[in-house]
Amino acid sequence: MPIGRLALIGWAAVTVGAVLLQQQFRPRRIYGLSPTTGRRARIRVGTTTCDLWTGVANTFTVELDTGTPDTMNVIGRTQERRRLAH
Repeated sequence: MPIGRLALIGWAAVTVGAVLLQQQFRPRRIYGLSPTTGRRARIRVGTTTCDLWTGVANTFTVELDTGTPDTMNVIGRTQERRRLAH
């Protein structure tokens, strides 16, 4: 994945000793709809300060099954969910 795209969605390169996601954790997601193909897509977001989460960027690109890029317009956001231990 290109470094510019990682920054857009709030992720950084993996480092040694990084904290792993918990088993019952569902990360933040951005939902999109393609104006040209009508397809829906979702993408995981790493931080609440990235451009897609804050609304600075309103589109993101995904790769179709054919290998061609498709631009999605943001239609929704879902906050992360964590399951607490009892």
